[in-house]
Amino acid sequence: MKAGGNKSPIGNFFTSLTSKRAFITISFICLIVNFNALFNNFVEDDKKYIVNYPLVHQINLLFSFSPNYYNAAGQYRAIPALYFSIAYALFGNTPFFYHFIQIGLHIIVSFLVFIIFSRFVSKSIAFFGSLIFLVHPMNVESVAYISTTVVSPMFTLFGFISLLLLIKETITKKELALGLFLLLLSLLSKETAVIFIFLIFLYRFLFKQKEIFKLSIGLFVLLCIYTFLRIVVGKVGLVTRLLVPVASLSLFQRVAQIPLITFYYIKTFFFPNALAFDQQWVVHSINISTFYFPLTLDTLFIVILCFSGFYIFKSHKQYFKPFVFFSAWFFAGFFFHLQIFPLDAAVSDRWFYLTMIGLIGLLCIILQSIMFKIQKYKYILIFFALIIIVVLSVRTFVRNSNWHDGITLFTHDIQISDNYDIENSLGTEYLSLNDFPNALIHMERSRDFRQDEFNLHDLGVIYEDIGDMEKAKMYFAEVFHTKDYNLYLPHKHDENSYKSYASVLLYVNDVSQDKTFIQNALSDYPNSPDLWMFLALVQLKLHNEKEAFDAINRSYQL
Repeated sequence: MKAGGNKSPIGNFFTSLTSKRAFITISFICLIVNFNALFNNFVEDDKKYIVNYPLVHQINLLFSFSPNYYNAAGQYRAIPALYFSIAYALFGNTPFFYHFIQIGLHIIVSFLVFIIFSRFVSKSIAFFGSLIFLVHPMNVESVAYISTTVVSPMFTLFGFISLLLLIKETITKKELALGLFLLLLSLLSKETAVIFIFLIFLYRFLFKQKEIFKLSIGLFVLLCIYTFLRIVVGKVGLVTRLLVPVASLSLFQRVAQIPLITFYYIKTFFFPNALAFDQQWVVHSINISTFYFPLTLDTLFIVILCFSGFYIFKSHKQYFKPFVFFSAWFFAGFFFHLQIFPLDAAVSDRWFYLTMIGLIGLLCIILQSIMFKIQKYKYILIFFALIIIVVLSVRTFVRNSNWHDGITLFTHDIQISDNYDIENSLGTEYLSLNDFPNALIHMERSRDFRQDEFNLHDLGVIYEDIGDMEKAKMYFAEVFHTKDYNLYLPHKHDENSYKSYASVLLYVNDVSQDKTFIQNALSDYPNSPDLWMFLALVQLKLHNEKEAFDAINRSYQL
C-alpha cells in the first residue's frame, strides 16, 4: 500500500516503516497491553509443574528427558522440563520474571510474524497483521499462563526461526544444522511442531524447489532422533487421557464435535467476548444449536475463503501461492485440534496460537489483493485498523486481569464454562487458603460432574483438615474403587492417595488393614520413602520391632 503524497504522521510512519521501527513499536505496544500480566501469580499447573514439583528445583538434564510429570500421558515435553528447572534456579517462586520472559517471547514471535508477512504483502499490511496477533485476547492464555511459556510462544519461536532458515534459496550446512536443531527443540516442546515440517516442504514446493532432497534427508534424521528420545529415553507413547470427557467418546462421536469446535475458534477470533480457561464440554446429541447451526456458519466461512481464492487466482495470480501457503498453515493448525486425536479439553485458546498466524496471514493476502480497489479509502481503513487494535488491546488487558490468581480466574471462567475440572481447581485454591466451606462446595460439585481420584482425594483431605476422620477415611478408601482413568500410568494411583489413606488408617488405629494396604502400595511405589516410613510405624504398633527397623532403614536409605 503506497502512501502517495500523504504527509500525516501515520502516513509517514508506514512510508518509512523499517524492521527496527516495527520491532520497537511491537515491543512498546506489547508491554503496555500486557503490563498487568507481569504482576499475576502462579495459576493452576504452574503450581503442579513448577512451585510444588521438587524435581524441577534442580537442574538435571537426564531428568528433563526421562519419564516425569512433563513426559507422560502421551506428551513428551523435555524442553519445558529443562526450561523450568533453569528458570526456578534463577527466579525461584517469583512469578514476575517468568511473566517478563513470556512477554518477551511473544514480542519476538510477533515480530517474526511481521517478517514473514512482509515477504508476501506490503509492510503496512504485514505490520497491521502482526499487531492483530500481538494484542489478540485469545493469546492471553499463551502469554499470561506461565505453564504455557514453552508450549506456546517458545515452541512457536523455535519452529519459526527454523522455518525462516530452511526456506532460504540456498541453505548452507550451518543453516541446515541450526534449522534442524531448532526444529528438534520445537518438537521437544510440543508435538504440534510437526506442522513446521509440513510448512517447510510446502513453501519449497510452491516457491523454491531447490534443496528439497537435502532437507528430506535432514528431516528424516531429525524425526529418528526425536522418536528415539520420545519412546526409548522418555518412554512416552500415544496415550489418551481418559478422564477428559471428549476422550471417552468414539471416533464418530468426536467427529460430531468438529462443527462446534471450528465455530468456537472462528467466532472467538472475530468476537473474543467470552473467553474461558479449561473448557470440558462435549456435544452429546446432534441438534440445531450444537451441530447444524455451527456447521452452516463454518461452511459459509470456508465458502468465502474459496471464493476469495478463486478471485485471487483469476485476478491477482501473484498472490495465489501465498494464499495457498497460509490456507494450508491455517487448516493444518486446525487439524491437530479437532479432537480426531483426543486432547485435554474440548477447546483451548492457547492451541490457536500458531493457527492464528495462518488465519491472519490468509486475511492479509486477501486484503492485499483488493487494496488497489480500496486505496482511495486509506484514511478510513487506517482509522478502522486503529479502532480494531485498541478494542482488542483493551479486551486483552481485561483478560490479563482475570489471570491475576487462581480464585479470580476460576470464579470468572466458571460462569462461562462450568465443569468437573475447573470446580476441582477452584476447590483446591480455597483449600490452600484453609477456606474449608468453599473448598468443600466446589469439590462436591466437581465430584457430581465427574467422579475421579482427584476430587475424591481432595474431599478426603478437606474432611481430614476439619477433623472428620471417618468421612476422610471413607473418601480416601473410595479413591481405590472409583473408575480407573489411567491418570498415573505406569502407576495405578497417585502416591499421595496411598499416603493419605495409610495415614488415616494409622490415625484410627486400623493397623492390620493398614499393613496390608501399605504393602500393596509399595508394589506400586517400591521406592517411596514415605510409604516405607508408614510401614515402619505400623510394624511398630504391631510390636514387630525387627520388621519396623528394616522398614525405617529402607526409608532412610531412599
